[in-house]
Amino acid sequence: MIIQNVDFIEYFNKNSIENCLNLFYYHIRYIMDHFIPKIQIRESEYPKWFSKELRTLIKQKKIPHNIYKYSNNITNYQKFSNLRTKCKHLRHRDYTLHIQISQNAVKSNPKLFWEFVNENNKNSHKLPNTMSYLDKEVNNGNDIIDIFNELWNINYKTAIGPDEISPLFLKKCAFLLTPAITSLFNKYFSRTMEILIYNPDFQKKQQMLNKQLLSYI
Repeated sequence: MIIQNVDFIEYFNKNSIENCLNLFYYHIRYIMDHFIPKIQIRESEYPKWFSKELRTLIKQKKIPHNIYKYSNNITNYQKFSNLRTKCKHLRHRDYTLHIQISQNAVKSNPKLFWEFVNENNKNSHKLPNTMSYLDKEVNNGNDIIDIFNELWNINYKTAIGPDEISPLFLKKCAFLLTPAITSLFNKYFSRTMEILIYNPDFQKKQQMLNKQLLSYI
């Protein structure tokens, strides 16, 4: 699949902003997956914060449990039960340590922050509507960006956002992606204006503003 052959603008003109964004990300992901070299790492069946001790104990726990299922020997069940209790204790210890390390490292390493967010938010790619930092609580996009900037002193030329797309990738592919991104922005703003125009509250405010303006004429 060659991205030059994709007529984004024609597709964007005929489809919803959600479908347009999905198509755009689909092609971006396709390029990244097929043409950007990666180191293949075997995915563990355990969360990365599981300690080696906990993983070993989990494997050991399975042995008496399997034996018990076939033998119904209470001794094997007791072994399994004891190991399960130890696993729960270690799991709590490891997770608490993981949270502490993440909280301490997040200020100096934005990548860890996004990994933590994505790990705990697997069913949704959205951030909370309200976020807080120190004594500040914010609930709109610009203010959220400001507190991230205050937290990390972000260099927006190199920082990777929650979509995990490198700005360097966008820069190098700008000659291909600029028309599509421009069309996406235009479609988004057009949709936003349509929502505002047909919103009764917006219409009332606009009428009040018009009356105020007329009063000055």
